[in-house]
Amino acid sequence: MFIVDTMIIPAAGFGTRMQEFTRGKSKELLDVGGKPAIQYALEEAAAAGIRVVGIVLRKGKEEIGDYIIHSKKLSWLRESLDLHFFHQQTMNGECGAILAAGEIVEHRPFIVHYPDNIILNSQGLVTNSLRKGYIELGSDLVSLVAAGKCENHPSSQPMSMEHAFDEVYLLEPRMETRHFSAGLRTAGVYVASPTFLDACSVLLQKKEDKEVRDRDVHCLLAEQGHQIYGLKVKTKILDVGSPKGYLEARKLLDDN
Repeated sequence: MFIVDTMIIPAAGFGTRMQEFTRGKSKELLDVGGKPAIQYALEEAAAAGIRVVGIVLRKGKEEIGDYIIHSKKLSWLRESLDLHFFHQQTMNGECGAILAAGEIVEHRPFIVHYPDNIILNSQGLVTNSLRKGYIELGSDLVSLVAAGKCENHPSSQPMSMEHAFDEVYLLEPRMETRHFSAGLRTAGVYVASPTFLDACSVLLQKKEDKEVRDRDVHCLLAEQGHQIYGLKVKTKILDVGSPKGYLEARKLLDDN
């Protein structure tokens, strides 16, 4: 029986694209709908019954930890979740951040939730769907959402999607892919196997000073024969990590 009760929230990035809004503040603390973006990820974890959460920061982003630890509004989340904070010492990409929190995984599958991906009205549904899918498939599973018209970037989607069964797609590494299959794209919420961390280590050693992205790891695992699946989620996931996405999310959520 697979137990998926751990979530890693990578929050160590520089947020370069968002500097016009952050002005030195962490993008994860930008207000969206009356609360910081990272709070949505924590609420998703609590609603899904996640037990342990690892939040990865870097030097200069201590304000995130201060907010989570001291905010009276988050007292219920601190009571619900076993929170751990980690620091990414070397800025070597998304996988360096995930690996920094690897000790809380204990050779078990885990959820990764990027805090600039806000799940609307999920109440744990997306996380629980990924968890259920992992239990049934026994493989890494990423969330898939509808792709916008401007999102057909071949360099950002080195995986093709082959329809497997109801709402589930098998992802395959094809660097020549120019369009998202079935009008879908991967979102920043997924469940990873312990093998994911091993692949992170391998790629970080190979690339040394270069950044390693999670999609690089998924490609490596697929090339090694591991099955990587994508689950189409019905709930909307907002990407507030870009100026356009942030403004759209503010317009949608601030009015509610």
